[in-house]
Amino acid sequence: MRGQLTEQKKIEKGKPLFIKVNFYIKPPKNIAIAKKNSLALFNETMPIIVKPDIDNLQKSVLDALNSYAWNDDNQISDIYAKKRYSLKPRIEIEIEELKDECI
Repeated sequence: MRGQLTEQKKIEKGKPLFIKVNFYIKPPKNIAIAKKNSLALFNETMPIIVKPDIDNLQKSVLDALNSYAWNDDNQISDIYAKKRYSLKPRIEIEIEELKDECI
């Protein structure tokens, strides 16, 4: 899903999910203005190794989507997350329902 949550129906209870969450966070000024960082910021490849912790970011997003995208975040069986500095801060979330043959 990109942008706002679409009008699609909530994923059924009991369906296992794979979630990919990408956190793109505005860099501090000292990082943003350093010439050596410009390419990494443009390509959004500069990892963040300071707070907030990625597990806390994940938990906030997953809890916020309870009852909207799925019944409960206990349906999530697989997850991938990353946090990078970006000049275009945002959160990208992809939701994939795992097929029955995966169970």
